[in-house]
Amino acid sequence: MAKSGGESVFKQFLKKVTLIGQPLLTTLYYCCLYHYDLPRNSSASPLSIRKVCNIGDREFYWMAISALARHRRYDEIEKGMTSEKLLAATKIICPLPWNAFFSLIFKYGAPPKDVLARWLWAVLDLEKRQKICESTAEPRKIEIETLIALKDRQKLTALISKMTYIQ
Repeated sequence: MAKSGGESVFKQFLKKVTLIGQPLLTTLYYCCLYHYDLPRNSSASPLSIRKVCNIGDREFYWMAISALARHRRYDEIEKGMTSEKLLAATKIICPLPWNAFFSLIFKYGAPPKDVLARWLWAVLDLEKRQKICESTAEPRKIEIETLIALKDRQKLTALISKMTYIQ
């Protein structure tokens, strides 16, 4: 991270309290918010803290996704969720439950539509995807295609009538 970029982060998100006496996850969130781009060998790096303190995947990703969503760094969030296997294609796998992930993302505002669409298509369970689409107002196309895949005619007609009523 460049020095000027780091200083702008500290100006944008002002530090309110000291880290002395704070829990480990608060310290991890602080490091994800202010020092996410530091190399692994730096003591303030979130990856270094994760390794030294043996922090589990869910705790780490919860704090990292929360801090990155606050910065609106959706490409970094997606990079952390992408699994690359040798013989398989890249796939988005969420270490958190999908509903918790989307509530965490929407806490700081909606992501761009293309990013949101990629994440919604990564939800394999059709019923979960449909519930998440219901809770967010934007991805109507994905919600319609999910309802068609679920073969739920009643919800589909209700959604279409609601959409025509709005217009």
